[in-house]
Amino acid sequence: MNTAETFSNTKHKTILLGFFFGVLIFAGIFFLMRISDTVISSPVTAPPVTKIPETKEITMTFVGDLMMHQEQLQSGYDKTTKTYNFDFFFKSIKNVFTGKDIVFGNLETPIAGETLKYTGYPTFNAPEAYLESLSEAHFTHLSLANNHSLDRRAEGLKNTILNVMKHGFVGVGARQNPTEKPWSLFEKNGLKIGFLAYTYATNGFTLSKENAHMLDYIDREKIEKDISLLKLENPDLVVISLHMGDEYKRTPNTQQVTL
Repeated sequence: MNTAETFSNTKHKTILLGFFFGVLIFAGIFFLMRISDTVISSPVTAPPVTKIPETKEITMTFVGDLMMHQEQLQSGYDKTTKTYNFDFFFKSIKNVFTGKDIVFGNLETPIAGETLKYTGYPTFNAPEAYLESLSEAHFTHLSLANNHSLDRRAEGLKNTILNVMKHGFVGVGARQNPTEKPWSLFEKNGLKIGFLAYTYATNGFTLSKENAHMLDYIDREKIEKDISLLKLENPDLVVISLHMGDEYKRTPNTQQVTL
């Protein structure tokens, strides 16, 4: 093969390679233009937005028995002014209750008035000043259903109900009028809470048939009925205070287990 033929072959190869690369470049440009058109013409779909649930909150604190033994009565009495003040009872724990929407306690003493005599155990009756101190400590709800509810009989219970209402508390588990509902409702921040309260007994004291509506005793059938009726008002939560069990015992008794 002479030099002219070699040059001619090389020239043809160069032309073919140039043509091939040209086609590749054109095809690449065409492909990129199609992709660009597709991206531009396609609608942009935003990712689905996850809706954060609205937070609703009510803060509650629950306390046990609020009693008034003879020693407590005496400690709150000022001989000079002949008045009672029990604010110091709650001085060390008052900050726990501050700012709570509900502070619930079991008022295990009648507030029946001085004419029915103030006494401690075994049959209690405390001055109205106790309610003032409970209010000062930020209590809001009081169960009136416990074994000392009738320590001053029906009259004492009636006076207690009135005094509790007078001092701005919500009393649960006792009522004056038979037409009153056995529960109370508390609503705040779009939430509704229902409260019920019952006692196992009243230390042998009883109410007449005429006054039987005044206090709620533990009875499974009644409790179930009350809960069913309360749920018709669509509460978000039902709170039940049950005054029962054996004193100073750490394990539940038969009534508590079966209920």
